[in-house]
Amino acid sequence: MSLEDALTKQKVATEQISEQELKKTLEADGVRFVYPISANVPARFDLHQLEDIHLLTPDAIKNKFKHIIDFLRMPYVTDNFGDDHEARRIWRQDIINKVGDVAIKLLKENRLRSNVVNTIIADIEVLVYLYEKAGMTDDPVGKKLISIYHKIPTEIGNYQELDFMGKMRVNGELSNIALEVLQLFEDTKEKTATQTA
Repeated sequence: MSLEDALTKQKVATEQISEQELKKTLEADGVRFVYPISANVPARFDLHQLEDIHLLTPDAIKNKFKHIIDFLRMPYVTDNFGDDHEARRIWRQDIINKVGDVAIKLLKENRLRSNVVNTIIADIEVLVYLYEKAGMTDDPVGKKLISIYHKIPTEIGNYQELDFMGKMRVNGELSNIALEVLQLFEDTKEKTATQTA
């Protein structure tokens, strides 16, 4: 038997299920998907100033903004595990093992997950770092970005230990901050051109 055949036999067969079917099954088990009220996310961004710093590729910069936009559109996913994070991890991994990619997308795209929150914080920190590294902290956009960054709640450092209501409060504040960052880089020239046309 070849190595490829042996590895193929070891793969766990996953059930074929649609996202909607999985969602219904999970909801029957007490999982709730609460989608946020639609945020006024800008349609276009002016990233030339960030790109001109040349510390990140344009694609890497766009990826930071994509993370922030995705975060603002993600649902809050709640379950019956309360503070038992280990039981939740085991349950989530079991579903992922059974169902595969559909479960990954559905369960890991959750605004309340620490990894999601930490990614958004890191993305904003990178944007601030770019302005600091380029010596552009007195630039109007740089100043405003740093000001927005300093609004990040201090509780973010122990987010994992917060109770549900604490996570919801911090998440709400972070959502406002994320939206402010996006609006700071909104391409207002494009917006003005379409409004006057």
